[in-house]
Amino acid sequence: MAKPGAPVVIQVWGDPERCDLDALHGALAPFLPPRPAGGPGLWKPGVLERLATEAGLTPRHAFESRWAYTFADDEELARGLLAAANAVLAVEAAGEEPVRAAIVEAFARHRARDGSYRLANEWHYLVAAG
Repeated sequence: MAKPGAPVVIQVWGDPERCDLDALHGALAPFLPPRPAGGPGLWKPGVLERLATEAGLTPRHAFESRWAYTFADDEELARGLLAAANAVLAVEAAGEEPVRAAIVEAFARHRARDGSYRLANEWHYLVAAG
């Protein structure tokens, strides 16, 4: 719990159309229970602010940031993305090799000629006060 007035920073994925990492959801879908349809879209204006207010926080400032992850090859890509929470659950359900293969396949369109990957991703932030 934050001290009264202390800043709390909440980070969520940005607009899926600006998140190359969104392909991870499709890669993992066959190994996980179905995701609820029409989720809240935490990146949409006002959604995270409403949830923060309901949690007793006071929203102060929302903004987006964009940066890219780079991976040298298939092995580094798979190793990095297997660390995501949903990937861990998928591995527990189906084993590492099928999940690893699905990840590499899902990101094939981002593979450069030299075998490396560059995944640009947008993140949405809310700074609130506790």
